Amino acid sequence: MARATLRAISIVAAGWWMVMVAATPASALPSTQAAATAWVPRTIDVGAGRPFEDISAAVTAARDGDTVVVHGGVYAGPLVVERRITVVGVDQPVIDGGGSGTVVQLRAAGARFGGFAVRNGGDRLDEEDAAVAVYAPAVVENNVITEVLFGIDVQRAPGSVITNNRVTGRDLPIPRRGDAIRVWESAGTRVERNRIDRARDVVIWFSKNVTVADNTVAHSRYGLHFMYAAGSHVTGNHLDRNAVGAFAMYSSDLRYERNLLTGNHGPSGYGLALKESSRIVIVDNIIAGNRTGIYFDNSPLEPDAFNEVARNTIAYNDVGLAFVPSVKRNRFTANRFEENMQQVAVVASGTFEGNDWTVDGVGNYWSDYSGFDADGDHIGDVPHAESSLFHSLLADHPALRLFSLSPAQSTVDLAARAFPIFRPLPTLVDDAPLTHAPRSSIVLARPSAGPLLAESAACVALALAVAAWGRRLGDAGRAPAVPPAGAWTAIDGARWRS
Repeated sequence: MARATLRAISIVAAGWWMVMVAATPASALPSTQAAATAWVPRTIDVGAGRPFEDISAAVTAARDGDTVVVHGGVYAGPLVVERRITVVGVDQPVIDGGGSGTVVQLRAAGARFGGFAVRNGGDRLDEEDAAVAVYAPAVVENNVITEVLFGIDVQRAPGSVITNNRVTGRDLPIPRRGDAIRVWESAGTRVERNRIDRARDVVIWFSKNVTVADNTVAHSRYGLHFMYAAGSHVTGNHLDRNAVGAFAMYSSDLRYERNLLTGNHGPSGYGLALKESSRIVIVDNIIAGNRTGIYFDNSPLEPDAFNEVARNTIAYNDVGLAFVPSVKRNRFTANRFEENMQQVAVVASGTFEGNDWTVDGVGNYWSDYSGFDADGDHIGDVPHAESSLFHSLLADHPALRLFSLSPAQSTVDLAARAFPIFRPLPTLVDDAPLTHAPRSSIVLARPSAGPLLAESAACVALALAVAAWGRRLGDAGRAPAVPPAGAWTAIDGARWRS
């Protein structure tokens, strides 16, 4: 009897509580219940004649989940976003920093910022003045950034997405510029489809599993720079006419795939450089027209690690590959070494050994291979030995570079072949050289027919003028082996511009 009475009392009490809750205003409920029953995300308009005319005021009034839509016009910075909201521009409104400090700060996880022209930030390197600073996981997309020091600065914001932005740095000496995109301690960040011009670096610091895809970086210092980074994928980027195309330092487990690294001719001029970096995979890239195609310095660093270099086109560089002599445990297979002034160089004295130039019976294609393929299996019947007396002398006497590509170079190397006593030890031996050049996996868009025809006509006219001038001087000049700057060069039907 007592148990039945207690059950009846419980049912009556529960019913009374539900009636009281239903009769209570939402504003009097606990915050979680009020949000569940009353909150609906809003769209807040900003612009002349709209509910808000100031971006900062609209952002302050917004709550998590709201969207702030900013219509065309010029708005003063700085802007600080501290809620999980979307701030989107329509007709590309301008946020002007007034020449001081960072223009936009994103401090809330889940914030989105896109569709703006951000300009005129501060110029203090010690303050790291930026167009957009990201301090929590956020999305920055579809912005045009100009006249700033740093472009997009991501700090301790893992999983951020930086995509479809255009960043143009200030016209300053390179050491005074800021980085176009910097990712600092932000694992899993994606940097995709951005266009960078005249900045310092795109740099990834202390960050794992970063994706860097389909970006274009030109006229900068390091097109892409990994420092103390690991496990990242670099694919489909075009790094053109920088001091260095891509550089990995103290990093590991990076994969460079289907990138185009061209015309990087700074003081070092590396297309791609590795310094003390391990388990690096370099596959299906075109590395052309650089001072040095790929540079290896103490890479791999770890004693049981290997780096893999396969199916790349390494062409028309001053030096195809350059090594510090102590470098070991790099594997090269199915690469195309095409008309580099020097295919492989060792940049200091010492014993160079311990790298594999034939992997699983597949070597590399060398445009200067002088052997034969009697059985027609596309593999040379005699090994390819990479050696040059001229380049051996050049290592000890840099002044001889004046005679590169001259009859003097040809005479020295011919003498070494004719008189074995002068022949230097080979830099490397490829036991199974390919006799047919592998095709590149990269398919580049061709220029439209109109500009190409116009360029062809201009080239023909220029050639005729040069020929006439040469006849008048009585001196037919020697054509350079490396394409001149701005010339189109065909590689497997694709075209790249140096």
